[in-house]
Amino acid sequence: AIDGRFAFVADSAGGVKILDLGNPEFPVVVDRIYTEDMVVDLAINNGNLFLADYDGGWWIFDIFPMTSPYELAPVKMSHVETPGLVHGIAISGHHTYVSDWLSGMHVYDISNLRDPVLVATLPTGDATWHVQINGDRAYVADRYAGLLIADISTPSQPQILGTFQTPDRAVKLSVAGNIALVACWESGLQVVNVSNPSAPFLVDSFPSRD
Repeated sequence: AIDGRFAFVADSAGGVKILDLGNPEFPVVVDRIYTEDMVVDLAINNGNLFLADYDGGWWIFDIFPMTSPYELAPVKMSHVETPGLVHGIAISGHHTYVSDWLSGMHVYDISNLRDPVLVATLPTGDATWHVQINGDRAYVADRYAGLLIADISTPSQPQILGTFQTPDRAVKLSVAGNIALVACWESGLQVVNVSNPSAPFLVDSFPSRD
């Protein structure tokens, strides 16, 4: 993820690598943020960095404080433990959506960044691996259960609208407009039309080469 002249890279057991992109041809590592486990996903929202830390729950850091125009001084705001393994994290408005493996998708109110409050949990068919938000819908890569689409117009009451069965494990996804791109473990990329969330359908697929 990029914020201004800085890039933030999820580096697994290496935490978060922060790079200065002032010279894009020669990015420089200027800092790292270390957590309790492995940073596998991250998101930036309004100057705050949200980290999915696998078995270490999830974190919020304020990345706005700067020691100079070219240096960051991240400040930890909060750390939340979860019952599962946090694989993905997404932000929409005053809510954080956390894909927490076998315990489903958790929704937290982050109006107070120092004290996130769990407001809902949406059980899924298998293991939530990744989550993306587009408007008032959440899209979840749900491993063997494929793609799950949920209505989050009322964040405290998420409702499943529909699912799409992928050929094998759905592990990552990206959504733009009415198209969801779903990465599957062995069967490559699935292009899914989600214009009707109750009846998503396959548009195309691109097998992986390995």
